[in-house]
Amino acid sequence: YVAPTSFNPRFVHNLSYAPDGRTVAIALGDGSFEFRQADSGSLLAARGAHRAACSQVGFTSLRHVGAPSDGASRSVVLTAGDDRQLCLWAVEGLGEPAQAVRVPPPGDGDGAKRRKGDGGGGAPQERDGGGGERRCSAVGPGVIVSQVGATVLPDKPNWVVQVGNTLCVADNGTVVRVYAVPQ
Repeated sequence: YVAPTSFNPRFVHNLSYAPDGRTVAIALGDGSFEFRQADSGSLLAARGAHRAACSQVGFTSLRHVGAPSDGASRSVVLTAGDDRQLCLWAVEGLGEPAQAVRVPPPGDGDGAKRRKGDGGGGAPQERDGGGGERRCSAVGPGVIVSQVGATVLPDKPNWVVQVGNTLCVADNGTVVRVYAVPQ
């Protein structure tokens, strides 16, 4: 299927369609990722995520991560970057096109709540960048993208795949690493 309107965001590294096929997530070379309408290419939301290229993005079935207490529907998206970060994001309100507002990547004083792992496959441990959870990381009518987890990988990731409640990561190392996602 070819969309009637073509679009070419900056340096696309990876694409992932939402399960309903209406939204596409795009990993970009500037470290950010975007959500666009699959049929028109209209920008829904954009988020700075990594200090180097965002090499992987994918919709997951990890609905329990970042689950809302208000019963609202959320998607969970993973990103991996050349900065060796593997991040999980809770996304809600994907819908109408919006004027995107770029947010600086983590570490540029955004105060976003992050999780940092030990890099050896252990369970991620939460840390707060000083400002608590950042609720408006991506902008659109009701679109909210909040980081709900992250870990530091020992090497740059080449691909990431979800298998149940685990994430398998092939990186520049000699083994495929498996990370359990806490329930």
